[in-house]
Amino acid sequence: MRSDSTALMFSIDNVILLQFVVGFNYLAFKMSKKKEDSVVN
Repeated sequence: MRSDSTALMFSIDNVILLQFVVGFNYLAFKMSKKKEDSVVN
């Protein structure tokens, strides 16, 4: 039972970390695209 809860917490932490990294990269990608568009225009 204890190992199950530990594995569950570990997977939850991984999902949160993954969402944070993906969200940050997506935001940086959008910002860079906007900068490029403004430079072109």
